[in-house]
Amino acid sequence: VGSPPTSPSHSDAIPIANTSVSGVPAEFFAQMMQMMKHVSDRMTKVDSKVKISDIFLPSYDPDSNIGIREWCKHVSTAMDTYNLSDYDVRMKVGSLLKGRARLYVDNWLVSTGSWEELRDVLITTFEPESRYSRDVFRFREHVYDSSKNIAQFLSEAWVLWQRVTKDKLTSDDAVEAVIGCVSDERLRIELLNARAKSVPELISVASSIRPTKRLNSNQTSQNLNKRPRLAEKLYCQVCKRTNHDTPGHTYETCFKRERSVVSNVNCVGKPNLTWLPVTIGNFEFTAIFDSGAECSLIRESVAAKIPGKRVDQVHYLKGIGQFTLMSLTCLTTICQIDNLRVELQFHVVPDYEICSDMLIGTNLIKNTYLSVLVTAQGAKLLHQPVVYHMHSHDEKFDRLITDLSSEDQIN
Repeated sequence: VGSPPTSPSHSDAIPIANTSVSGVPAEFFAQMMQMMKHVSDRMTKVDSKVKISDIFLPSYDPDSNIGIREWCKHVSTAMDTYNLSDYDVRMKVGSLLKGRARLYVDNWLVSTGSWEELRDVLITTFEPESRYSRDVFRFREHVYDSSKNIAQFLSEAWVLWQRVTKDKLTSDDAVEAVIGCVSDERLRIELLNARAKSVPELISVASSIRPTKRLNSNQTSQNLNKRPRLAEKLYCQVCKRTNHDTPGHTYETCFKRERSVVSNVNCVGKPNLTWLPVTIGNFEFTAIFDSGAECSLIRESVAAKIPGKRVDQVHYLKGIGQFTLMSLTCLTTICQIDNLRVELQFHVVPDYEICSDMLIGTNLIKNTYLSVLVTAQGAKLLHQPVVYHMHSHDEKFDRLITDLSSEDQIN
């Protein structure tokens, strides 16, 4: 026990094994061991690269308060920090664009080959300077009402003026522009007589004279005659009628006078409205048919995802709410309603202005051979067949001279 084996077969195997190992060069054997160790380390090493799906990037809406340059800088910083690929960033940005920016994402991703090109297109399109016209419209529509707080009104007018001018004009110009938004003649004269050098000084002066202004207006209204005279009634220059006492026909709301400026939309948010199914492209919607509306409306979020021709056009709408609504875009698209394809023009309005995706007015059947049948279940679009009747007063030919002798053969 404990003595080495003396078997012939075992003693012969040892020199053979030593010979096979000693036959390999020591350097080659060390290189193979190092390579196998390197491969083993790479296979067992955990990938520490961060995926783009694990990174939070905020979405961008052109109508929000986030600047396009700040948002693009945030995306570029994340791309450099986490070593993200250019393709992943462009695909991620395509899903982060919201609102009006979503309309251009397909064309941008095809025409641009890198994130730098896409960033330049975004900045060029949605830079605040490109929306200068919208700021001008908002400033022009900012009109003073006696029910508003004069200090808050002047502050809002000053903010709108700064957005339009970019602080490139003097304080005197700002004071005159803000005072010009006040429609009350007496209050405007008092503000001009204050001779304020800056808008903050003008706001403080307006806050001090506002209570006195209201007291004088109340005292003056009490001195007026309680019984109006016939001659004091307003006279409509369009209808040529006075004393408009019928509902919906006063001087301020004369439909004939306002028809050239605005369109009437009689929409209310009730559950018993007339619904009309509409298909546009691959999308299906449930619209409201309003026989008292002169035009058709569509939400901004719905208009952003359907095809059609878009035109920047200012249009004023009345009848939706308490105040007049301004639409800045018109969309013309092909709608399929009850297996009938109709080209329809929509006015794009904010989502919160109407209670459905779209509202269809009488422009659907205007100057067409279409009619809408309204039932308790909803509305149905019908095509009116056109039949032309022809009456022959004279025979085409007189009695022909032929070689036929029988009357039956002639007829």
